[in-house]
Amino acid sequence: MARVAEVADRVGKPDFYPALLAALAAHLNADLPMMMRYSTQNAPEYILHDGLEPEHMELYRRGLYRVDPIYRLCRNERGQGVKDLTEISTPEELTGDYFKIFLRLTGMADDLAVLFPVEDRASLGLVFERRTRFLRDEIAEMRALFPLLDSLHRLHQTLSRPAESRRHQDPGLPPIDYRKAVDAYLRAELTPRERDIVGLILLGYPTAKIAARLKLSVNTIKNHKKRMYNKLDITTERELFLGFVNFLFEETGAH
Repeated sequence: MARVAEVADRVGKPDFYPALLAALAAHLNADLPMMMRYSTQNAPEYILHDGLEPEHMELYRRGLYRVDPIYRLCRNERGQGVKDLTEISTPEELTGDYFKIFLRLTGMADDLAVLFPVEDRASLGLVFERRTRFLRDEIAEMRALFPLLDSLHRLHQTLSRPAESRRHQDPGLPPIDYRKAVDAYLRAELTPRERDIVGLILLGYPTAKIAARLKLSVNTIKNHKKRMYNKLDITTERELFLGFVNFLFEETGAH
């Protein structure tokens, strides 16, 4: 890759990571590139995020990071290497809210993360989101390239360590079990059947598929949704989704 060779000239300079992110994003035809800092102890932090919607970033920071498989991976061990979101996700995560809610909200279909270890049991992640899935050949190519990228990263860290030191980090919260969270969400306000419907809504199921899944008529589901929305004083699925994000945030006592 000619652009990676050009990035090598930026080692030790402030624009090294922006240049590397841009070069890889262009090569992968990524729709949303970003640079994150993941840690075994702290919440994820956006480092470079041009093109990201502030609202989506705020939702992620407020609690959705807890269902991010990449965060879960880096919470358990310091991340290193090229990680494809679908490969590292558990079967539950593949059908859970990060894929069905957050990626659906942003319009993306897949994430590919290039993780570089740094100090304090943390990793810098060059994360590339795309509206189409990453192909096996693309992932294999990035993994073959990783030793070179990691060498450039390590050299850059050595040459610019004072500039890369972090001034502040927020305490991170443990990954969350989506099924348990949905079961607890609105337990006092809704009936068990209504909570079943909420869980499927949050997974991205349309009304017809919810009806088929629960073996009920479409009109019955519509009536349930109407009563639910009246109870909760909302009018849209987006408001229901935002309420769930706030629930994740408030239940933990996070600040």
